[in-house]
Amino acid sequence: YVYLDDYKGAPHVYLQLEVEPEPDNPDGRLLCFKVGNAPEHRQQDMKWEWHDRISKVGNNRVEKPPVMRVGWTMTVARWSGDWMVFNKDGCLDLDGTMANLKSAERILKEAIEMPPTVGDSALAG
Repeated sequence: YVYLDDYKGAPHVYLQLEVEPEPDNPDGRLLCFKVGNAPEHRQQDMKWEWHDRISKVGNNRVEKPPVMRVGWTMTVARWSGDWMVFNKDGCLDLDGTMANLKSAERILKEAIEMPPTVGDSALAG
């Protein structure tokens, strides 16, 4: 995963690969955007602030998870569709897959670099 610990004063934000089969995703391959080390009194606010930041940058490439819980670590967004790319023969297209991972990394970094909005405390722990 890509872990941006204390990147530009942000809380712990990172990408994590998970497997969780769902009806519309039977293979369950998920690329999740996570926030960690969220102080208990800030978890609800941070969950939505980071979801909004990542969604604005990611446009249609990211989506809201079906369930967003608060906690010490939180999934605030995930890659829309399969992040792994396969060729017509069913073999992994490494270049296409790496392009998606790099794109997710850029989304995360751009979300961190977004200028704060009024009342936005997404970068404060």
